[in-house]
Amino acid sequence: MIHRILIGAAALNLMAGASLAQSSELSPASMGDIECLAVMAVITATAEDGSALQMAAVSGTMYYLGRLDGNGQSTDWRPVFTAYLQSPDIDKTLEPHHERCRQELAEKGATLRLFGLMITTKAAAAD
Repeated sequence: MIHRILIGAAALNLMAGASLAQSSELSPASMGDIECLAVMAVITATAEDGSALQMAAVSGTMYYLGRLDGNGQSTDWRPVFTAYLQSPDIDKTLEPHHERCRQELAEKGATLRLFGLMITTKAAAAD
């Protein structure tokens, strides 16, 4: 499964000079986002094409990439992410992060549903 992702990364030329030393310079929050980005990438790559699981993982990928891009660091995340995926025993490394990432996305999903309800309620009151 990781092999499939790495092939895609190489095809997109994401391998340029990545080093794991870069990941040691990251804040704990950014490292957590890299971990969840990797979890989402694995799910996206291994889920059935077009399935609800794959679409949810794509959404999660965009969420974590947006967090990384919006955190104020001027870091090229692609080589950092690729280096992380190349670390030894990556499958075992990612395993403990699945539940944390799922919980973070569930909390954000609940917030989005609340926003949707507030907008719908306000629109109905305006009619």
